[in-house]
Amino acid sequence: MEREKKIGTFGAVSLLTGLITAKIFLSAPAFYARHSAGAGWIEVLISGVFELFILAIILKLMNAFPEMDIIDVSEYSFGCVGRAVVGFVCSALFLLSSAAVFRCFCEMIRNCIIESVSYEYVALFIAAAVVAAAYLGWKTTLHLNNLIFPLVLISVGIVLLISVSRYDVQNIKPILGYGAKTLASNALLKNSSYYEIGALLLFIPYLSGKNHVKKIGFTALSFSIILLSGITLLYHMAVPYEAAGTFELPFYQMTRMLKAGSFIQRMEPLNIFIWAGALFVYIGMGVSLSAHAFKKAARLENETPMVFVLTFIMCIAALLPDSETTVETIYDFLLTYGYIAYPIAPLVLLILCRLVTMGRRGKNA
Repeated sequence: MEREKKIGTFGAVSLLTGLITAKIFLSAPAFYARHSAGAGWIEVLISGVFELFILAIILKLMNAFPEMDIIDVSEYSFGCVGRAVVGFVCSALFLLSSAAVFRCFCEMIRNCIIESVSYEYVALFIAAAVVAAAYLGWKTTLHLNNLIFPLVLISVGIVLLISVSRYDVQNIKPILGYGAKTLASNALLKNSSYYEIGALLLFIPYLSGKNHVKKIGFTALSFSIILLSGITLLYHMAVPYEAAGTFELPFYQMTRMLKAGSFIQRMEPLNIFIWAGALFVYIGMGVSLSAHAFKKAARLENETPMVFVLTFIMCIAALLPDSETTVETIYDFLLTYGYIAYPIAPLVLLILCRLVTMGRRGKNA
């Protein structure tokens, strides 16, 4: 990422929102149903409001380090060791998240379109596309997302609109699911639906000042909360929670239940193509950010050679689970405990950085 490449408001907001909401095309809606029954949408809403509060604290701490991303802040406070540790950890986290979504994405394509083809062949073609996108740079992926994201909103909106006849308020009762205590515990301690907003901490040098960063962060997160909680609510209203938690690809299965005429039925391949584009952006951006963090940590001149290496590592990691059940378990773990990577780790790191810089200034005074 060259410093002169600035990101506009629409591009940044749509990218962050797209990264956060892409999970609706995988097993996230079923995950929420298993967690909180018909109250999954309330769990997502509570978790999102809490994330807004944490984001405000993190950005307040980042204001002491203008025009720096999280890796620059670590170097400023702890020197080369801090830069290397935080940079390599960021690179690994983005790559592991991409690997999990990559495997789920491959299984989605194979199950929905080409069931007779083995996973390895599907993975090979998707990996080639990811390498091409990451090689061309993060801004190419950003432009692709600017095209894909509005189409995703239209596609999802049409599906939800056509599903009106299936909505039944009785499906979301009891309103508090398994109880208020369980709901609050799941929302605050076992829900990581918004950890992708952490990518904002790497974009800061490419935005136009702290007010721009704050605007983009709160807008993207607020929009994501509305989309995730709203879509989850309508999904739960359309599918009883006893069945909602068992679907492998919940949103796709919801479209298969539609009975709206041959024209709408023929839109299914187009919907899959658009949703696949959203997941492709997720994986491509994940590899790009991983390469960027690795470049900064190792002080490399160019991140492009790392794209091939990191994509290969991602594919190997994605191959490790031996079944779809294992893949689903790993992705559920990511949705449950991803908050350790964000916001807990950045919050603790930034507090330590502030203490170190305050102590340094005190000594100089």
